[in-house]
Parts: sequence; structure tokens; C-alpha cells
Amino acid sequence: MIEKAECLQRIVKRENFSEEEKELVCEVIAAFSEYVVAVDGEYKYNKNFLTGFTDNFLLSLEQLRRKKKCLEEEILKPLENYLEDTIIVLDDAWIYERGKITLKNRFNIREVNADRICYQIKYMGEPEYVIAKEVKIENINKAIKEDVERLKNRTVKQKNEERKI
Repeated sequence: MIEKAECLQRIVKRENFSEEEKELVCEVIAAFSEYVVAVDGEYKYNKNFLTGFTDNFLLSLEQLRRKKKCLEEEILKPLENYLEDTIIVLDDAWIYERGKITLKNRFNIREVNADRICYQIKYMGEPEYVIAKEVKIENINKAIKEDVERLKNRTVKQKNEERKI
């Protein structure tokens, strides 16, 4: 996967913004928008176009951080011995594959900013199977624990059957 969202990933890795930093982000976006309107006659939008995205941008950063942390702590840690043949997708935004967590180049803002998580845990061994679920964030620990155990049990059972053959 080509990583074009590198800058966004770096910002998501930072700690949450303070209120002062949020205000600064909004001010910088507004200033940049005014700058583009002033210096580029080809720019077709008014100065309010970019500033209309700032609230969703800040919420998305917060939710992307929150959901990445969930991926790392609630899914990857318990599955650390089962990750070799596993691909995990959260909100069709975060992807874990081959030991690396990546933010997709494009994602749906409604999915990311929602107070729920849609996840898929894809086991790519033999036989392949997928555990997919959508849960409210406040219920995520219980749901993920159940699905992690399902994946572990199914994988152990499959490996035991392979040894018998």
C-alpha cells in the first residue's frame, strides 16, 4: 500500500491537542485559506472552504488516536502470538498487516468520527475466516475480548488438527 497519508499519521501519533493548540490549528487553517485566496487567482473557493473542515479535522484526529490505541491495546496485544496470518481493519481507516499499522489514504469521515467501531479480523491461514463486528465504543472491550478468544480458539484448533494429519 502506498502511504500518502504520512503527514496525517504523524499528527495522529502526537498526543491530543490542548485547547490552545486547537485554536492555533484553526487560526493557521484560516490564515492559509486567506493566503491561497489572496495569491492564487486559480483558487476557486472562498476563504471559508478550508475553515469549514477544521471541527471535523480535530474530531477525526481525536477519534483516529482513540481507535488506533484500541487496535494496539485491545486487539493486537492479546493476539500477539496469532498475528502472522492476520489482517485487521478498523473503520476501514486503520489497517494492521504484516506487523505494521497503516492509516489508509482515503477513509469515510462518518465512520471515523462515529462513537462506534467497525472492525474485521481476517485470518488468512487455512482455512481463511473473518470476524466482523460493529460495536459502540463503550462496549468495545467486551466484544473484542470475545472475538479475540474466538480467533485464538479457532486457530489453536486448526493447528492441532494439522498436527494430527
